[in-house]
Amino acid sequence: MYLYKISKSSWGIIINLDIKTYSEIDHNSHKIGQNLYLKLDNCSLIKPYHIFLINGLKWVENNFKIQERLMVSVESIQFSPCDFQEEGLFFAIASWAHSYFKLEELNYDYTYKKIRKKYIFNFSEGDLLGRILLEEALKSISQDGAGMDK
Repeated sequence: MYLYKISKSSWGIIINLDIKTYSEIDHNSHKIGQNLYLKLDNCSLIKPYHIFLINGLKWVENNFKIQERLMVSVESIQFSPCDFQEEGLFFAIASWAHSYFKLEELNYDYTYKKIRKKYIFNFSEGDLLGRILLEEALKSISQDGAGMDK
């Protein structure tokens, strides 16, 4: 079980990810990179939120090379709906990959905006890919109408 936790106020984001890796690729998995796949069939997350996990893994997949095919399977996700913020999924799986593949530190930070009652995530100045992928996921949720903070 991988624990992603941030807290800069009395409110925080905590996401538990149960992830397993396999060398055999499931036909229902999402292709992330040349040899990297993501399977989300087993997790209880509703489909509109899958884009955050897909794009979070895409954000970091260029930071490591995989010689053999690898399928990352999210077996379960646990979080409190009261403490949920969509962006947390993006950074949770990226942080898992950071730990699993022993990558350099992820270049982002966050602040809690009390007036908006949410965390604001910021990428390093040169990280255009991360910014684009997160904005794409947020736009997808807003168009779908699935956002929990609506």
